[in-house]
Amino acid sequence: MSDQAMTATLVRDVTKQNGARGEMRLYRLSPPLAGWEFVVVSAVAAAFDTGRPETYIFPSSVNGGIAGWGELPGSFQGDMDHEAALSNAGYAVADVLVVAESAARKAVES
Repeated sequence: MSDQAMTATLVRDVTKQNGARGEMRLYRLSPPLAGWEFVVVSAVAAAFDTGRPETYIFPSSVNGGIAGWGELPGSFQGDMDHEAALSNAGYAVADVLVVAESAARKAVES
């Protein structure tokens, strides 16, 4: 097992882009999950098949398009929680502000 930290960084909201009923957000994962560097986490209050809340992780393209509707590890039913799904998959959600500050610091140092 690697000592590499597993992080999920929020890229942007893709709810409207994907025509979703709930909330969909694009994340960049390091390292990739099941070969996918980008995933969309989708949370809905009432799934069409069960009527219950669920939060699923789907493989995605870099632009936020769903690459397949098979759920990835970390997906679960019973709540709407992006961070919990990513945590179930072993990822910590990076603080976007910290990531932006780090990038800005690197740009100034170059």
